[in-house]
Amino acid sequence: MEAYILAGGKSTRMGEDKGLKKLKGVPIIQYIIHTLSVCFPVIKINTDNSEYLQFGLELIFDRNKNKGPIGGIQAALENSKNDIFIVSCDMPLITPEAIKYLLENHNNNWATVASYNERIQPLFGIYTYASLQLINKRIAHNQLKMMDFIQESHSDIIDMNNKLNTEIFSNINTQEEFKKIEKNIKNMNIKIFGKLTDIFQSESYQIKEKVNTVSNLKELLENYFPELKTLNYLIIVNNTNTKESDRIPEGAEVALLPPFSGG
Repeated sequence: MEAYILAGGKSTRMGEDKGLKKLKGVPIIQYIIHTLSVCFPVIKINTDNSEYLQFGLELIFDRNKNKGPIGGIQAALENSKNDIFIVSCDMPLITPEAIKYLLENHNNNWATVASYNERIQPLFGIYTYASLQLINKRIAHNQLKMMDFIQESHSDIIDMNNKLNTEIFSNINTQEEFKKIEKNIKNMNIKIFGKLTDIFQSESYQIKEKVNTVSNLKELLENYFPELKTLNYLIIVNNTNTKESDRIPEGAEVALLPPFSGG
């Protein structure tokens, strides 16, 4: 299954392209790309804005312009010719756990979307290739509301109240919403050393999730990078080696070191 990020909106209320707006120095869409990369082998972006080429992913254009999210889903399904995962470009707090839970509960109905506190999230979901026929019909009649599509189609709505943090579905439509998320997000910058840079493809790595202990950090990183599970790497906090039970203070300097030869 391929994942598609919908980034073709006009961002009228924001006043600038939401996906490219920097959150803690990182474009919002980059958070989403990072999370999706844990779950999907192929990620594409639905947009006609060439600035998104900077992320090295294929851009998919709408066949029917100005049709909103349903037009982006149509373009994605026509491109993939298979079932797809869809997410909006303004959900930087989504997690691999949320995606995997949705995938595990997908029963091949036309769509499978998340719900939290009785609020349906049509732009965090799975859309089957079979749903394209109804999408085409609705676009032809200019019936563009996603909630109407969910109600008319054979769709599953997966309640995530007992599984997830409500913040993961926080999206960003206005400057006020952006400032609220910016206050809540706690990026941790991790320095990567030695052969571990081959796994991370970088000498540094940022996580947006809040972690309190070394054990939390280790679990999170190994979820993102399963190769780490086979390595006896070291987690250094404020220049000190750590145990899994040790707490990580806010603002700490964190580094990952590869295992030393012979030990």
